[in-house]
Amino acid sequence: GARFDHFLDGLDAVPAAIARWTARRADAVVVLSEEWREQLSDRLPGARLHVVQNGIAAPALPGERRQNPETVVAFLGNLGRRKGVPELLQALARSPSRIRLRMAGGEEDPDFNRTARDMARHLGIENRVDFVGPISGPTKTAFLATADVFALPSHAEGLPMSLLEAMASGLPVIVTTVGAIPSVVRDQVDGLLVAPGDIDAIAAAMTRLAAAPEMRARMGTSARERCIAGFGLDRTVEKLTAVYDAVTQPRLPGSAAKSAGRA
Repeated sequence: GARFDHFLDGLDAVPAAIARWTARRADAVVVLSEEWREQLSDRLPGARLHVVQNGIAAPALPGERRQNPETVVAFLGNLGRRKGVPELLQALARSPSRIRLRMAGGEEDPDFNRTARDMARHLGIENRVDFVGPISGPTKTAFLATADVFALPSHAEGLPMSLLEAMASGLPVIVTTVGAIPSVVRDQVDGLLVAPGDIDAIAAAMTRLAAAPEMRARMGTSARERCIAGFGLDRTVEKLTAVYDAVTQPRLPGSAAKSAGRA
């Protein structure tokens, strides 16, 4: 999970020892990025950590992206505090009125849909926010295809599938420097990176992209190319297959110790 490092740090001595023992007993522990390998290597000493990023099948793009009368910023993920929804709403309130936010997803925190709607009313932006609810399949593809920008200002992440889906859909992204995201999104190239919780930075990023359609198009094209090249489903399958092949090979006596020494 996105907060697995914090989970491990919060364990008492006995469950922490069990977690370390379990990880050492596994033939392979798969993590989503080099950043997560670094985060967990000290917390799970002796674990055989393998990096396999999430991957997706990129959708076909329509010939021309629809021209919206307003700049549509899409959020795709379960609504909650970890995903930065309060900050995103506050940033929208500080952004030009020509920017519209469309939020799709269920709830990560109990009753957070109502909390988010109440916050939008309190901020005076309820007429600029659409709460779409959970979506999947062709509806999700259409949701991203009709947006101009993707925003996911999370406080903690692994490697969010929604980010890869947005990039594969040709959207420039506004995301935070958490989890594996900095290894996926190149700042100023595929989108804009901001610090988690920085409302002013999120607002500035939305304002900047809303005012620059050529920049949006350039970043969106770059994001799609990067996603297809580095995070396609075939690539993920190849890496997982390599892990399976490695752990099913017969081991000679002492080979584990030698392998650990080489690592």
